[in-house]
Amino acid sequence: MKRKKVGICMKQKNKNLSFFIVIKKIFNLAFSIAPIFTISIFLVGVIQSAFKALITVQTGNMFASISGLLAKKGTYATTILSIIFLCLIMIITQLLNGFQNFLYDIYINKMNVGLGGKLNKKAARLNPIFFENSQELDMLNKAKEGKDTSIDVILIFGDIFTYYIPYFIFIGIYLNNVNKKFTLFILIIFLPVMISQIIRTKLFTNLEDKSAPIRRKFNHYDSCISNISYAKETIVLGAVPFFIRKYKTALQALNKEATEASRKANIIELGLVCITSCGYLVILYMLFAALLSKEIPIASFATVYATISSLFGMMGEIVQYNIGGIAENYGKVCNFVNFIVINEGMQNGNNYDYRQGIELNDISFSYPNSEKVVLKNISFKIKMNECIAIVGENGSGKTTLIKILLGLYQPQTGKVLVGNKIREGVSYNNEKVTAVFQNYQKYKMSIEDNVRISDTHCGNDVISALIEAGVDKELAKNKNRKLGLEFGGEDLSGGQWQRLAIARAFYKDYDFIVLDEPTASIDPLEEDFLYKQFEKLTKNKISVIVTHHLGSIKNADKIIVMNNGEIIEQGTHEQLIQKKAYYYKMYSAQANRYI
Repeated sequence: MKRKKVGICMKQKNKNLSFFIVIKKIFNLAFSIAPIFTISIFLVGVIQSAFKALITVQTGNMFASISGLLAKKGTYATTILSIIFLCLIMIITQLLNGFQNFLYDIYINKMNVGLGGKLNKKAARLNPIFFENSQELDMLNKAKEGKDTSIDVILIFGDIFTYYIPYFIFIGIYLNNVNKKFTLFILIIFLPVMISQIIRTKLFTNLEDKSAPIRRKFNHYDSCISNISYAKETIVLGAVPFFIRKYKTALQALNKEATEASRKANIIELGLVCITSCGYLVILYMLFAALLSKEIPIASFATVYATISSLFGMMGEIVQYNIGGIAENYGKVCNFVNFIVINEGMQNGNNYDYRQGIELNDISFSYPNSEKVVLKNISFKIKMNECIAIVGENGSGKTTLIKILLGLYQPQTGKVLVGNKIREGVSYNNEKVTAVFQNYQKYKMSIEDNVRISDTHCGNDVISALIEAGVDKELAKNKNRKLGLEFGGEDLSGGQWQRLAIARAFYKDYDFIVLDEPTASIDPLEEDFLYKQFEKLTKNKISVIVTHHLGSIKNADKIIVMNNGEIIEQGTHEQLIQKKAYYYKMYSAQANRYI
């Protein structure tokens, strides 16, 4: 049948899932996404199998009818009807095959949408620390590879259990009726093939585990050459030849792993094919011996011989397109299932009332696969209507600290309290939390959608938020303008893109806001304007500002000074200046630049 560290790393459930559990979970997903189509495709497979077996039976009847006619024991009418009936069965079989291919096209589209949606939902709920771990990133890469192959494996298993196995059962019954020992033919053909494919499954599963980290590098080097986000800088730096070399090296490594796995599999398969061929000779001998001993008539001999040839052809199909496909793709499917069942480590954060304040109590934090303690024994409180500024040199731990404040990371030790409630785990979908990041994102969609994604249920005015963020008035009024050259839209300057990010914060209803270097791409002449706007943004809120521009945080209620992951000073601007310690030196150094 032809068709088209604990608390940091993700805790994987059943990482070494058994073959049967993996297949069961894949089919559960298939039935949950498209139950009617799944049943329909498999039902058509069973009907096809019955009709194909019927062709074998009717072929035997036709040969018997012709033999009877030649022996003057039959009639022309019986023979002609037998031929017509065989042709009719063959026509119906082809129509069923075409109908199933039509169902396949629709089914594949449905499954692509369904499995892709489940993968994206799972990725969206992952603990953000997941993306700081190369091993976890490999797992995500392998899961994406496994999504498409999972659809193939579902269809392959459907073919095997609703088409091939029923057909072999039908043919086994037929051969048994002709001669009981002929049922051994199926085992002689099938057994060596199964052994070879079990070995192939192991080889290609190992191949996928080895290939994932190489493939991630390969894709990155490809992006550095051709992706618009990298291309400009890569070309200007003259780095294209460098990345082409890296690209070729990664490609060669991928090909080397694939070639080695294929070489081993083909050597094993060649030996087993030889065994199968010997089995074929044994079958022919048994068939001729039965004919010569008159155990079967000539008509049955012709039918059984044609059936054996058909079985070998179908075995080629089941090996090349089905069992072989499972062998090569099972590793990817297993990776997809493993990804779907992992504990994402996230919880809904909507129950936290940030108006009651936030307290960090002796927290410490380290990144996955690193012994360095990034944050050490951090403790402070932020009250409602209070604005806190966090300052320090690069690498002092500021960015990590705000990610913990926002609930993106969970500290290894210590507690984060929102009001009197301990915040446990990592929160997502915090409706009353917002942020403006230095590394803002350029969402390639309309200006309005760029703003509204911060709160799609909010009824605030988009244009007002854009204007408050300093976006050009003409641009703000044209809120339906598409952005992104890749999709036929327009591009903006870095400053305008950052103003869009700020507008998202103005647009959302929130109690807690973090501003991480919010004016990094803004013209210095407009920076003062935006900081005045931030005073509106932080009014009657809990707010945290992270910045290198110390002159812009004089009015903060408290300034926290960090160095090497520790708080070394805290107080108001005036208090810290009077201490003439670390903050004083930083502020004075910046002030001297403008003298």
